[in-house]
Amino acid sequence: MGQVRTALLILVLLPPLTFAKDRVRDTTICAINSHEREYGGEMVRIRGRVVQGFEWFFVESKEGCSLSLAYPDGPAELGAEAMFQPSPEPKIPVDFKLLRDENYKKFVAYANEVVPQKRGCICLGCYRYEVTVTMTGMIQMAKAGGPGFAHMNAARSRLVIRSVSEVEAVDVSKKYKDPVCGMPKLTLPANPYPGWNQPMSVPPFTHAELNPK
Repeated sequence: MGQVRTALLILVLLPPLTFAKDRVRDTTICAINSHEREYGGEMVRIRGRVVQGFEWFFVESKEGCSLSLAYPDGPAELGAEAMFQPSPEPKIPVDFKLLRDENYKKFVAYANEVVPQKRGCICLGCYRYEVTVTMTGMIQMAKAGGPGFAHMNAARSRLVIRSVSEVEAVDVSKKYKDPVCGMPKLTLPANPYPGWNQPMSVPPFTHAELNPK
């Protein structure tokens, strides 16, 4: 009976068990860049400015360090508009989903808002806000010698997002000065061989030439 009481007392005094996936390590993007292998598979919390564009989706620190971003599930409300990868990106499953709470919805709303343009004008990648957030997620590492993540499979590590908080947005719309209005004008350089600038006539093919016997 005494042994049972002792065991119960130990269980009461022990702190709650914490599984590896629930432990979150506060760190910086630069620290992860410097010690990628050390962070592989770890749940981390970092802060930085989120950048998305034609080929990009990453989080960047004030010091200029960056870390590729990925979704653990769909749909992906943010991210690269296109991504060229010579090899298929590594598929590494995770056992969590993205927390799409009010912080996340606020983050998406700011990050996806573009600068208003006059009718007939476009400004590619002209996002209105510079958005900085605190992100929690898992660091994934690509296998040595294999293809990496993101553009050109160049990223060796990435953060799979689990949640966001502390969303800050700064309006930067005034920095976009030159939208494209109307049809873009294409100016070609002068040809160094003047004779090549002359129109060239090509005689039409006859029916017989198109269908030789």
